[in-house]
Amino acid sequence: MTIFLHIFCFSVFSIKASATGNGGVPVLLKKVTAELTYSSLCVPDDIKGRGMEQIPNYLYRDDGLKIWAAIESYVSDIINYYYTSDEMVKEDAELQAWVAEVFKEGFLENKSSEVPYSLETRTSLIKYLTMAIFRCSAQHAAVNSGQFDFYSWMPNGPATMKSPPPNTKGVTTMDTILEALPDVNTTTFGVTAVWVLSNEPMDRRRLGEYPDELFTEKTPLQFIRRFQDQLSEISKSIQKRNKTMLLPYPYLDPNQIENSVSI
Repeated sequence: MTIFLHIFCFSVFSIKASATGNGGVPVLLKKVTAELTYSSLCVPDDIKGRGMEQIPNYLYRDDGLKIWAAIESYVSDIINYYYTSDEMVKEDAELQAWVAEVFKEGFLENKSSEVPYSLETRTSLIKYLTMAIFRCSAQHAAVNSGQFDFYSWMPNGPATMKSPPPNTKGVTTMDTILEALPDVNTTTFGVTAVWVLSNEPMDRRRLGEYPDELFTEKTPLQFIRRFQDQLSEISKSIQKRNKTMLLPYPYLDPNQIENSVSI
């Protein structure tokens, strides 16, 4: 059986639009995937594509690139250990079927996205798996974990609006703002939702922790320990930096990142 399916326990990346039933979700998914690109899913490419390489104090970039590099190093170790040539990648029927299914069901066969629907080399496989692991672990933590911190101050992101936003500058007053904001019950519902989403799961499995012990071979176990050591160093660095900040950024601390989406 394809080894990477056991290595990464990754089953949440392919989104089946057909499983959502009738209604707006398939329509929304189609609209989103029409604008999605493979480069936007890969942090180094995304940062460069948005011209954010030199922006100061961009902590998502600083922490995210370190975690991406650690994941990429780990994936590279594993892939090059089990796949000793590009031919093995091309000839792995299970792997190719999985990638094709992700492209079909998760990206609705949108070729303009440049998301791969087959993989020809170990290098392309390493990038693909690094992207998948990062999106389901670190990226999810970056967008999910801070929701309560941000949205608990309701004006930052009202759950609803009682009147449309102004379309002319200089006409907004405190009265018009208060009239547009949601009532107490709606606000309570919204704050409760983000509190639940931001809460630490009871069965936490941090990035790099594999309690199921899928590996028994010496070399892969060494790769895992090296990955864990890299993440530990990144965590220490982030925690040290955050102690000096008035507004810390803890969301990409590996100690706070789940192995995969856990809500």
